[in-house]
This record gives sequence, structure tokens and C-alpha cells, in this order.
Amino acid sequence: VGQPFNLLRGTGFLRDDNGNVVIDPGTGSALETPDLVTLGNPNPKFTTSVFNTFNYKNFTFGFDIEYRHGGDIYSQWTTTMMARGVTADTDFDRRISYIIDGVYPNGDPNRTILTATSYHFDHYLTPEGGIFDGTTIRLNNVSLSYRVPSKVLENTPLGSLSFTAFGNNLWFK
Repeated sequence: VGQPFNLLRGTGFLRDDNGNVVIDPGTGSALETPDLVTLGNPNPKFTTSVFNTFNYKNFTFGFDIEYRHGGDIYSQWTTTMMARGVTADTDFDRRISYIIDGVYPNGDPNRTILTATSYHFDHYLTPEGGIFDGTTIRLNNVSLSYRVPSKVLENTPLGSLSFTAFGNNLWFK
């Protein structure tokens, strides 16, 4: 009640009063919240689209671009791929060790060293690590048409004839 519709909920990183991630001193892994917490709001701040058509002689060019600003998404597939280091976003050196930025339960800074694999699995395979910004821009479709001149069709049963080439879902970022 009083919250936006369809909030994303799950376990998050346990944090201290200062917002620092709390680390298990024995494993060096981030601790998770014991209860479900709100991880994100999937509702975008706004969406907009541009549809346009240009005509020149017998040619028509049209396109549709869509933009979504904000909103959170959860992606298990993305988190699994990022945890394994097989996406362009995770261009990290697998030969060196890492320390998760956080504090032990007593407030001391984390000093536990993890392998690259442990570091990324701990971060991305916690539900909070799978929340991403839902801002997108996409080129939904493009079309190019040619209308055969009516003079060419005078001695045919056709009243009009046009040819159209189109593509859908051509680009996404």
C-alpha cells in the first residue's frame, strides 16, 4: 500500500547504518539480508516514441524509434553471464585477487582476499546484483517503399502498385 505497482523484491546485500556492505569475516563474501527488501522499481520515469515518414517523388521512407527512461530490470541470465565473466562488461583480470568493498560486522574494513571467480559470483549471484537500469533506446522498424507511377499501370487491371522493404527490431541499446 502506498508503493508503486510491481516493485522488485528479494534478498539484498546486508548493510550497516552507514550503507556499507557487511562482509562475512570467515569467507570474505557479502552477507545477504535475512528478509526480503525492495530492490528496484520497474516502472520507467517516462517513455516516448518518434514515428516519422518522408516522401520524395515515388519513394517513402519511414521509421519508428522508442526510448524508455529509467525503471529497473532483473535479469538472471545477465547476472549468470557476468558472474562467469563472459560479457563485455566484465573485462576483468582473472589472474589477480579482489576484495569486496565493505566492512566486517564490527565495522572494520574488509581485508579478506577473494579469487576473481569468488568475487564476481558473490556480487552478481545475489538478487541485488542482478538489478540493472532499464533505460533503453531502440529502432523498432524502418521501411522503404516505391510506388509505381499510375501512368505505367494504365493498361493493367491494377489501380495502384507499390513495393516495400522493411526491417523490424533493427537496433537496441
